Amino acid sequence: MSSSSPSNTPSLPHCTACPKCGKFTIVAEGHQLYVCLACGEKKSTAKKKPKDPPIFGVTLAIAGLVIFLNFLHETENRRPSFQPPTNTQSP
Repeated sequence: MSSSSPSNTPSLPHCTACPKCGKFTIVAEGHQLYVCLACGEKKSTAKKKPKDPPIFGVTLAIAGLVIFLNFLHETENRRPSFQPPTNTQSP
């Protein structure tokens, strides 16, 4: 009687070919990492986390917008307003 003990390493189907070289030499190198023995191609099966938003770029864009709007506001305030001429002569 042969006893088979459960393995902790994930099993791959024996028909898995390397996406780079096409050979059937893929082996598990860890829990979520597989490597091809023929060409050395490594593949992770872990889900990739989404990238963080580019904080520096967003901050720079907001700062530029605030400076531009402030410049427009200051230019509007420096513009001389139209005042009709006043008659300084009395009759």
